[in-house]
Amino acid sequence: MKRNASIGKKRVVELSDKNKVNKITGLKPCPFCGGDAAVKIKTFDIFNVGYLIKCEKCGARTRVIPGSGTYVAIDKAKKLWNSRKADRT
Repeated sequence: MKRNASIGKKRVVELSDKNKVNKITGLKPCPFCGGDAAVKIKTFDIFNVGYLIKCEKCGARTRVIPGSGTYVAIDKAKKLWNSRKADRT
């Protein structure tokens, strides 16, 4: 019985960690699996690129935010990734 209690406590810690922001990337963990997220570049052609945030563990991702090498597009993608339903209500 003690074994199940410790597993339950560990799960609570993992769930509460999903809202912590990584200080280096500025990204929250994946809302689905808790994995690390990273900024990815989507290239359409030589002049058109977009940015998205993708979970390294389960592959969940945001939509592509168009922007030709601008930090504005990266910031929009980060804000989209970091928004949670609980934050909006």
